Amino acid sequence: MNTGVEDALGISWRLSALVKGYGGSHLLDSYESEHRPIMIQRLERCFEHVGVHGPYYEAYAKHGSTITADTPEGVELRDQLKAHFDAIGPEVLDRGIELDSRYKSSVICLTPDDGPEPAWEVKKYTPSTYPGSRAPHIFLKDGKTSIFDRFGPEWSLVTFVGSCEIYRVAVEEAEIFMAVADEMSIPVHNVTLVNENHARAIWGYNFVLVRADGHVAWRGQYVPKAKDEIRGILRVVTGWDVCKGYVQRAMLSKLEILQQEYPERKAMVVEEKFQTG
Repeated sequence: MNTGVEDALGISWRLSALVKGYGGSHLLDSYESEHRPIMIQRLERCFEHVGVHGPYYEAYAKHGSTITADTPEGVELRDQLKAHFDAIGPEVLDRGIELDSRYKSSVICLTPDDGPEPAWEVKKYTPSTYPGSRAPHIFLKDGKTSIFDRFGPEWSLVTFVGSCEIYRVAVEEAEIFMAVADEMSIPVHNVTLVNENHARAIWGYNFVLVRADGHVAWRGQYVPKAKDEIRGILRVVTGWDVCKGYVQRAMLSKLEILQQEYPERKAMVVEEKFQTG
């Protein structure tokens, strides 16, 4: 269900960009590149969740009501099942699966300045603005305003500023970025956050461009001085150009995902990466 909601949002903002005329043809191609691997990953995890209950079903089929009987045999069986489920742990706490969706496609603007991608874990959510990641939620310093509440309805340029001099420079850079976006008819909302040190520490960059689906399209410690460079960033994230260094490998899986046995499905991959060196 969560995947379906994300898929609907993922296609709707793309179609909106195309209808409004500022979106390029790569947007539609990037939809499958971003969403299909996430869907496959979640299907595999759901299959594993079903599998962990196997020992219980097997024990019940073999021993029947003995499992619930107040007998030494029943106690032993229940102890064995308890040990099994204790070893597995809470199967629903897959924070990486639930929250740490990282899209990879030609419209995600990665640069060498982004550095290595944070490690991904099934059970852990790692908040990060690494391009393609879900923009991290955080409450601002007033303790009640979500950073998401400051976003615009479509694109948002989040700008973190501090002291007066840095404030002036950052605001000027953001204004240049916004001016180029306006020239290209891209609806970018400027979000300037002043002295939000805690949020800045988690987001890690002074400028972060967030899409309508809440995922990071580009980030930088500064806005390029040349308007052509800014225009290049915006052309990539809106689907007119492909990110430099982007490599899409061949899809190795069959389309009939649910018709395959788990060991085969486990091997299905859609490898997409960036070579930014």
